[in-house]
Amino acid sequence: MHVTRRYLRNYPSPGLRRQLLAPSITIALSQASAFSMAAAASKSVTAGIIIIGDEVLKAQTKDTNSHFFCSRLNELGVTVERVSVIPDRLETIADEVRSFSERYTFVFTSGGVGPTHDDVTLEAIGRAFSEPLVLHPEVAGLLRRYLGEGLATDSAQLKLARIPESAQLNYGVHPRTGEPGKYPVVSVRNVYIFPGIPFLLQRSFNTISERFRNSVDSFHTETILCDRDEFQIVDLLNDFVSRLPPGVSLGSYPDYFNNFYRVKLVLTSTDSDLVVSTRSQLESSLPSDSVLRDFEPHPERCAAERLVALLADESSELAAPIRRAVSVLSDCFSRYSVDEICLGFNGGKDCTTLLHLVHAILQRDFPHRRIKLLQIVNEEVFPEMEYFIDATVSRYSLELIRVAGDYRSALTTLGLRHPGIRAVVMGTRGRDPHSAGLQPFAPTDPDWPQFVRVLPLLDWSYHTVWAFLRSLYVPYCVLYDRGFTSIGGYGNTERNAKLLVPSDSSTGMARYKPAYQLDCSDDEREGRDD
Repeated sequence: MHVTRRYLRNYPSPGLRRQLLAPSITIALSQASAFSMAAAASKSVTAGIIIIGDEVLKAQTKDTNSHFFCSRLNELGVTVERVSVIPDRLETIADEVRSFSERYTFVFTSGGVGPTHDDVTLEAIGRAFSEPLVLHPEVAGLLRRYLGEGLATDSAQLKLARIPESAQLNYGVHPRTGEPGKYPVVSVRNVYIFPGIPFLLQRSFNTISERFRNSVDSFHTETILCDRDEFQIVDLLNDFVSRLPPGVSLGSYPDYFNNFYRVKLVLTSTDSDLVVSTRSQLESSLPSDSVLRDFEPHPERCAAERLVALLADESSELAAPIRRAVSVLSDCFSRYSVDEICLGFNGGKDCTTLLHLVHAILQRDFPHRRIKLLQIVNEEVFPEMEYFIDATVSRYSLELIRVAGDYRSALTTLGLRHPGIRAVVMGTRGRDPHSAGLQPFAPTDPDWPQFVRVLPLLDWSYHTVWAFLRSLYVPYCVLYDRGFTSIGGYGNTERNAKLLVPSDSSTGMARYKPAYQLDCSDDEREGRDD
């Protein structure tokens, strides 16, 4: 979830816009009042968060601020009771602020702080507490320092300096350097006012975050990742919850798109020893083979490190095929620059494997360089596959070139749009259709657009691909967990009948095993009609 950024179109100078949005004029908190200090010292510290902005409600801007607030406040031992998203309306904001202020220890607002007509948060908070707005000389001085000493008192630029009469201006401390903050932030009673721009909000909050810390209690969590569907363990969980020690809570969060676990179980308590012992009890209650213990949630971050380890592990069955693939790719990067190479990517298991290998080599040998991806869109693509492709592009921070048409016409378009690309790295394996006799470097035919196809996985088997993806926790398209073993378009692809599990007599529903459990690799293309 995300927050709003306001663009100051009325100001012609980019420099002026930057100054007006600079941290120096960010409305933030400062010295803790006696109220906040006493509140943080109580056993129960609560918070309400108000996200203000029409653009959030209209889906014109994503809100990340509520997620940031919840994450940081949880770290500080503060229980977030409610998050509200409301429009830029004076009375709506005033009513919500007044209500939240009465119910929660701390209230945090985000958005509606600026010089334009719809920036009404400060006025609304004043109205919530029946306070007039006054021109604060210290804030006005800061604005004049950055925007010009000649600013008139009634100028729009000084709107940020008009704050509720009882507002406090205090200063935070830089969390890394420990130096006093240079710029003030505003609080009114137990309400803390932040801008909507995420990086300004985060910077401001972090300078004063310690004043919100619950000095009596903090939260401790333990997480268990379980590879069973929630309905398979629901009776076990309900029984365990009935026996939970006082002061421990258990949350169960299914994840239908994760390839490696199905449910995340989160235990929370203010007693660290108790939550650890409860975790052990819960683990022993779950099926012995269902708990994932060494999961790597971000394999792309440690790709090079894991690659080096695998290459050095002579006992691993993956070492030899990886070594051969890396040799081909290293040769490729010696022949061509990174900018002269793209990787064919349709979201399938083979090109996903290849992408992670390429990423690991670049991470090791060419830090901060990224390869382009080429998606040839010539079929009716499964929605799950489109989702996975977009998520992969984001995960690896890549540029995706989408080209419509068949393979030949797509290469023609690629050459016209990106004339500098000379080689296309592909996840073709030797047992794929029309792949017999191919070599790792295979130029296209003379009457085709001229590219060199680089094929590092020619000698990889179906099960080698799955061993690579599963052992390194590389995310892959969720369709492979739902009975598909080879995926084209939804017009020519069905689930593999070899993975069908006999119907559950209690539900009558058909169930399929995941692709990596296919016994015979010769059956890989069962379900494909092309």
